[in-house]
Amino acid sequence: MKTEEVDAVTGKTLKIVLKDDSQTLDEVVVVAVGYGNARKKDLTGAISSVGEKTLKNIPTTSASSAITGRLAGVSVVTTEGSPDAAVNIRVRGGGSITQSNEPLFIVDGFQVSNINDIPPTDIESIDVLKDASSTAIYGAKGANGVILVTTKGGRAGKTEVTFNASLGLNRFYNETEVLSPYEYVYYQRELDPAKNAGFFDRYGQWEDVDIYKGKEGLNWQRKLFDRTGLKQSYNVNINGGSESLIYSISYTRDDETYIMQTSKYRRDNLNLKLSKNFNKKLRLDLNAKMSNNVIDGPSVSSGSKLRDCVKYPPIGTLTDLTEDDLAGDNELIPENISNLNDPFYNITNEYKKQSKFNNTYNVALIWDVIKGLQWRAEGTYGFTFDRTDNIYLKNTGEANGKAGQPVAYRQYWNGSKWTFRTLLTYKFKLKKHHFDVMGGIEANNSEKDDMKVNSDYYPGDYLANDILAMWNNGTAEPTYTTINEPDRSMSYFGRANYILNDRYYLTFTLRADGTNVFAPGNKWGIFPAASAAWRISDESFMEWSKDWLSTLKMRASYGKSGNARVGSYWRQTYSPVTSTKNLYYQNEIGQSSLQPAKRLRNENLTWESKFSTNVGFDLGFFSNRINLTFDYYNDVTKDLIMEVQLPSNAGYSSQYQNLGQTTNRGVELSLNANLVQTKDFYLDFNFNIAFNKNKVDALYGANGDEMILSGGGTETGSDNYRVFCRPGSWFDVRLCV
Repeated sequence: MKTEEVDAVTGKTLKIVLKDDSQTLDEVVVVAVGYGNARKKDLTGAISSVGEKTLKNIPTTSASSAITGRLAGVSVVTTEGSPDAAVNIRVRGGGSITQSNEPLFIVDGFQVSNINDIPPTDIESIDVLKDASSTAIYGAKGANGVILVTTKGGRAGKTEVTFNASLGLNRFYNETEVLSPYEYVYYQRELDPAKNAGFFDRYGQWEDVDIYKGKEGLNWQRKLFDRTGLKQSYNVNINGGSESLIYSISYTRDDETYIMQTSKYRRDNLNLKLSKNFNKKLRLDLNAKMSNNVIDGPSVSSGSKLRDCVKYPPIGTLTDLTEDDLAGDNELIPENISNLNDPFYNITNEYKKQSKFNNTYNVALIWDVIKGLQWRAEGTYGFTFDRTDNIYLKNTGEANGKAGQPVAYRQYWNGSKWTFRTLLTYKFKLKKHHFDVMGGIEANNSEKDDMKVNSDYYPGDYLANDILAMWNNGTAEPTYTTINEPDRSMSYFGRANYILNDRYYLTFTLRADGTNVFAPGNKWGIFPAASAAWRISDESFMEWSKDWLSTLKMRASYGKSGNARVGSYWRQTYSPVTSTKNLYYQNEIGQSSLQPAKRLRNENLTWESKFSTNVGFDLGFFSNRINLTFDYYNDVTKDLIMEVQLPSNAGYSSQYQNLGQTTNRGVELSLNANLVQTKDFYLDFNFNIAFNKNKVDALYGANGDEMILSGGGTETGSDNYRVFCRPGSWFDVRLCV
């Protein structure tokens, strides 16, 4: 609250109203920084945050969608409109060419593959670490940025029960413009102008072509997507407790029907948090999350459904199509009614159901040894179970490869993860000097296996429920099982913060990571970083601006982080023969077999390394009611892990190698304003904009060599011979221009 002085007058009643001090509140705001928290005013790196106040009012079922457009430098793109669509998140662009550019996701201290299954109503804050000074604490996993999600916990006091519900509608709009029936028929005549053209059998005499001007035709886009989607979300939360035990239980149900026929999405999410204080120095925290997702309906992009609904003829023909028409003979009908499938039939006769069950349990023991010294040990275990059934009924695109008879696929994925971590943190103050030192050890293990079952040639009149009930009535193909190599890592990390006079800040971070995905001798990587900040607004020479300037802070950082999201490509592996046409058949029964992997191992493969420079400033006006943040960054990624195609005489198709370099440069600007703030009403204004320029500095070879392909292009090759040229050479002038 703001400090206010009032003169006391004898016999006069004083009326004093407490008012929020926005500047003081801003200074005590806590931000997650990785293995700990820090006051917002003490940050030296580039970190953006979204709080509960914003998230709770966003009508979406996905945490990924909730941050769309709200953080400068963070791009969120949904790949398509189907329920199982991937959500791509990029922090300051992408530095890797062939490997993942997804950021690292940490939920309550535990690494997860994505945050799509976390309800926004359960989230307390989302903090995004963007520069190397912030991400280096995560070492080999932090090159693409880090997204930290903190879920809501309980509060001491009386039990509170809250209920939230939201309802939304979706409609299809902005459809792709296609040919009218008249235009389509006219185009078919242009494609087949011969005197004895098959056009006349299909569409009638040319003199009667104007008849098609009066035909409305079938709009396939509307037939597939002209459905009102209904989105429902319900959340109930119970929290409370005493000084010794605090609890929070949250249940969320999301139910959504999509605009595409047969598409549905259902999710049940349970989140439990307990905190038990045994005494003033010892505390036990428990966090459990359970999520069950059921997704009905096929993917929009699989099977070329979008292509078919745009290109499929808006009218029928006067005669049935011949086998030649359906075979895709581009000389007969280039636009080929040909290779296209009835899009509505394909969607309504394809059954797809995905069931995903995730469990995560986190237990932490916290001991305040002495004043300022805290020891924390925590362990996390999680497991997942996924099952997908995909059935194609007769005469669908997939079934046409099996004499038009139904085909069924079933795939299982089972996975588990565990993490053990111990931290020691010491905070102390010596007059004007503040110190915060942290060190820790972490071990991670991740395992996954999958199984694929495939049967085909079911009776033509079988529906999806018939196949599910009588799976053995089809012709069984070999069953494929895979036990993936465990992904293991060991890490040592530390961070030191120094503050002088609450104005000058220094942060040093160091992490050493070891992983089994690289060969002996390349398993370990070292990732250091440093940053500094200066709160100019707190200097004595800035006293004249105190009435309107609340914050002026300059920041600078430099550091190294890594990327090792690859498989163990240094070992020789084998893969099953999955294509039915390549199987060995004995008594007309396909036999299981293995084949050497087409990828050549590389024992010299090592980390991708990103070197990041960041400078920026923070401005706050009028008790921080208006805040402006600016950042400039330059990220250089070296030793890119790229899959390089090999000449065919090598006996292998490709090999992963470290080569090339990319650069990401950009600026970010964020403006946040609290325009109105009362007890019952608030009005905020938020604006952000970012510019990013990505450049490939080097693509092949240590000496700047470029690879010239037989086709004349420059790329990572697919040829059987190669010509190399060095810029400035005779070949450079004659061939490499």
